[in-house]
Amino acid sequence: MEQAFSYMTLAFGGMLLLYAGLLWLTKDVNMIPRNKTAAIQDPKRYAGTFALLIVFLALAFLAGGWAGLFVGAPAGAVILAVCLVLAIWLDVRLWKKQDKK
Repeated sequence: MEQAFSYMTLAFGGMLLLYAGLLWLTKDVNMIPRNKTAAIQDPKRYAGTFALLIVFLALAFLAGGWAGLFVGAPAGAVILAVCLVLAIWLDVRLWKKQDKK
């Protein structure tokens, strides 16, 4: 029972990676929940960038899950929080770079 945090975090990270992989392969913007009034100039590039954003978030969850398995749940939660902050920072920078193109 003490490993539940790690298993749930790893499962969620794996599901996010699966979603990002499917999005990357299909490049289908209809798989992205969004406001229908949003104007997208290049749908394939938008889907690819969004998939990369999801990969960064998934890696944060996977890092927290693995740390929770080997170090313990409290340390895994701290690592998850730090990795999420880093992933969100990277996502914002990547999205701003996407908007400039």
